Amino acid sequence: MFCTLNTHKVDMDKLLGAQIGLEDFIFAHVKGQRKEVEILKTDELLGLTITDNGTGCAFIKVNLISSKILYSIEAPVTIIG
Repeated sequence: MFCTLNTHKVDMDKLLGAQIGLEDFIFAHVKGQRKEVEILKTDELLGLTITDNGTGCAFIKVNLISSKILYSIEAPVTIIG
């Protein structure tokens, strides 16, 4: 899996790095059958953590928590809202 910034195309010049702005879009590219899921954001926080491994490779952790229930998503997601 890898992530691109502000483009859905596989563009190695647009890989997710250290500089992420508030208006940026992050696209996750994963191997496997394509699947699109829409999530309606109703809480103030979405539950995404963007971090890196110390060598410049960024990754995203998704934790969707509502009413103390942890939801797990097993597919790439498109977040709207």
